[in-house]
Amino acid sequence: PYGWPHRLDQGGGRLNNNFTHKLAIVQNIVSGTGCGEVLAAMGETRNDLSSVPVAHKIHDFRNYFKEALTPVAAAQAEWAAVDSDWSYTVLARLGDPTAPIAEAVSATFRHSALNFGKHGDYVAIAGEKGVLHIDGAYTQGAIYLRTEQEQWEPLTIPDQIHAALPPEPDHSQRNWDQLAREFVADIRGEADADYPTFRDGWIHQQVIDIARAGLGWQAIEREIGK
Repeated sequence: PYGWPHRLDQGGGRLNNNFTHKLAIVQNIVSGTGCGEVLAAMGETRNDLSSVPVAHKIHDFRNYFKEALTPVAAAQAEWAAVDSDWSYTVLARLGDPTAPIAEAVSATFRHSALNFGKHGDYVAIAGEKGVLHIDGAYTQGAIYLRTEQEQWEPLTIPDQIHAALPPEPDHSQRNWDQLAREFVADIRGEADADYPTFRDGWIHQQVIDIARAGLGWQAIEREIGK
């Protein structure tokens, strides 16, 4: 049913609700090498969902697909226009702002919530000596690395990382549990928070605006107010 995911002015769209997670993940992956700053970006979006039926509002988003209208009910309902993006391709360069741009890491983000291609959603991170490829709409899929060898090497997440996370089988709920754990610890002053800051959100919004504009490569402002 029609709701906030279909309206940009209410925070809808896949860039707002999918891309930011994956950009933060890529930044976390490469931050240990000093390459976590987003330097430039480009991209495009598509909206292949021009309108949807209007029905009751869904408060619990976990029930969103469970409460989808039947074809008969949808045909009899009022329909509203959709202005949010439902697929995107974003290219980003990440690195040390003081280093030459040629030393930057390149990241490709491909996602579609409607028209699925031959290859599914993925993120690819290309560096000087290889490429890290991660499958899945939220990078929850298989992980592969290719360097000088001819074959892709499958990778697994180290056991110590799994052991440090909440014991929740559903990956979405586990992520929320981990966020709550870090947030409470931060408030108590027990640990340094690793979740995104307001500055991170400001930079992510720049990348989103660049992708929606589709104007080619654009540099990212890194200091607020300058």
